[in-house]
Amino acid sequence: EVKVPINPVVAITDVTVKNKKWFSELKKNQSRYLEYWRRYYDYLNRKPSWTLDAVRDIDDSTDAVLNYMADPNLKIKQDVYGIAFGYVQSGKTAHYLGVLNKAADAGYKIIIVLAGIHNNLRSQTQIRLEEEFLGYDVRGFADDSQNAIGVGIGRSVSHHFSALTSREEKGDFNKIKAGTSMNPPFILVTKKNASVLAQLIRYLRNLPVAVKKENGKKGFSVDYPLLVIDDEAYQASLNTKDCFNADGTVKEDFNPTTINKHIRTILSLFYCFSYVGYTATPFANIFIPPKINSRKYGKDLFPKDFIVNIPRPDNY
Repeated sequence: EVKVPINPVVAITDVTVKNKKWFSELKKNQSRYLEYWRRYYDYLNRKPSWTLDAVRDIDDSTDAVLNYMADPNLKIKQDVYGIAFGYVQSGKTAHYLGVLNKAADAGYKIIIVLAGIHNNLRSQTQIRLEEEFLGYDVRGFADDSQNAIGVGIGRSVSHHFSALTSREEKGDFNKIKAGTSMNPPFILVTKKNASVLAQLIRYLRNLPVAVKKENGKKGFSVDYPLLVIDDEAYQASLNTKDCFNADGTVKEDFNPTTINKHIRTILSLFYCFSYVGYTATPFANIFIPPKINSRKYGKDLFPKDFIVNIPRPDNY
């Protein structure tokens, strides 16, 4: 007798995303093209700390998150907001790295990881991203096989992601990187810092692939879908200013907190995007007022489309 405990992926979903299976279909029909995911999957299976069950769980639960996210292949206007929550120190970073690898295969062109508010955490996240997504050390040359690390050792991918940030303590998005012009696909790991995010907004608006949107401002067509992963989504991202009148209506001249404003501005630049927050403490996020949609900053970060519980690893 062999007992195999199965932890189902528990999720609360909006009716608009409940039955979406676009990524599962893509995986079934085009599995040979899932280059980023295949090498990450093999990488996890080679790590002694990962059991077959744990890898299977992360595969199933990241499939669920992708299915709920915007399908970039539809080439239509989409905005998806969700939250993934799990136990403290239970592999949330590994989980969203799985989501990133699958998103890269699925057609997302710009990926932004918001990694806390401190340089050291941002740097640690960048190192994990280079080892488990990019496959190379950004400080060297991306096409140099001697520079390959982690998933990139002996494995290459046909569609290459560039990086706008590096693992140094001061490797966050900065003025030097803002002076370069990079075409998607690219990825960056940045702090939730007001000046860094403001600089990033200016950079995105000035990219050659940006076009004029309906509001006259520069932004990105459906050909350039965005994924934002908000790590520790309860921290700094939320608006903490009072936004209600005494009768419960939203104030017209309401001005949100700076980080919240910047994140929403970044999302509003894109016609097609998914915002996924990761946290062990989701209560602050589910109490975001769900109906706020300002002309200037767009919708607030309420997880209107899905809340997914990440399975607990069997060795937790």
